[in-house]
Amino acid sequence: MERGIERVIVAALAVGAGGCGGNPCVYGGVTYSDGASFASTDGCNTCGCSNGTVACTARACAAEWYRTCGDPVCGPGGHRDAGVAPCTTEKLGDPCANLGAKCDPNDPCNADYVCASSDPTKGTGGCPISRARWKRDVRYLDGAERERVARALLDVPLATWRYASDGAGGRARLGFLIDDVEGAPAVAADGEHVDLYGYASMTVAAVQEQAREIERLRREVRALRRRLDGERAARPIAAPRESD
Repeated sequence: MERGIERVIVAALAVGAGGCGGNPCVYGGVTYSDGASFASTDGCNTCGCSNGTVACTARACAAEWYRTCGDPVCGPGGHRDAGVAPCTTEKLGDPCANLGAKCDPNDPCNADYVCASSDPTKGTGGCPISRARWKRDVRYLDGAERERVARALLDVPLATWRYASDGAGGRARLGFLIDDVEGAPAVAADGEHVDLYGYASMTVAAVQEQAREIERLRREVRALRRRLDGERAARPIAAPRESD
């Protein structure tokens, strides 16, 4: 395709039934009204909604250096070597030629620089995001499920260890081993990394269950106090003994 030449691409199907005013469109997890214009997820084209259908221009996007997501939560260990060549002259926003090329900027959150035609951290499949519009199949845990998750967290064995790559001088670390919790929400889909968001959510479930148990015990204590106070009030008062 020649640079600058535009063509129309159908990017979404009609949403809902027909009616006056035209149907809205869903694009990138966001709903737009009929006739609306908005930016494409590639960052360099524009789109429009026409009666439920999204049409976008298709200009060739210039590649540049972008920052990847990095770790969802920056750990105390800081930067670790993932085998990516270190950055030298690469700077964010500068043009680049080899799409998909990466370099390591020694970022403490382990983000890389990547040569891409659009920002990899934006849109569906980008960095971890928690807005409902980016998700599907949302289902809230019931009490029994939350209790099972909380119990699973309490059963996680903790250990101290050192990374084999750290050598003899590596510092001791505290945590769990994936080998001990295979299939838990705290394990990422690849089975080799920790899902910190899942791990934190398991902790939330445990805190919620403990809060409910504390509240149940408080109600029980209040009921026992009322019962004890009632029994004391109903107990006859003994008459004073006459002195000899």
